Amino acid sequence: MDRKLDSPELSVDYLARICNMSRSTLNRKLRVLLDISPNDFIRQYRLQKASVLLKLGEEISAVAYRVGFSSPSYFTQCFREQFGITPSDYVSARS
Repeated sequence: MDRKLDSPELSVDYLARICNMSRSTLNRKLRVLLDISPNDFIRQYRLQKASVLLKLGEEISAVAYRVGFSSPSYFTQCFREQFGITPSDYVSARS
């Protein structure tokens, strides 16, 4: 997944293909194991990687694009939903 992190090609179809299963099987297994959808799994993975990059001091907009978000504003919205804090507040708290 890391190789495709910044690409729109990282999708449910891609994840199902590399796991050698159908989309419905992938969905069923992720629901049982993690109680999330494949799309939520990919988004959470991207946000976890983003938090690491922000800790390393990279700029927020650069991190947003680097982990595959199409806009920094959508990245900020998702980041706030996941961590309960904006990326800029997260960076400030880590400094």
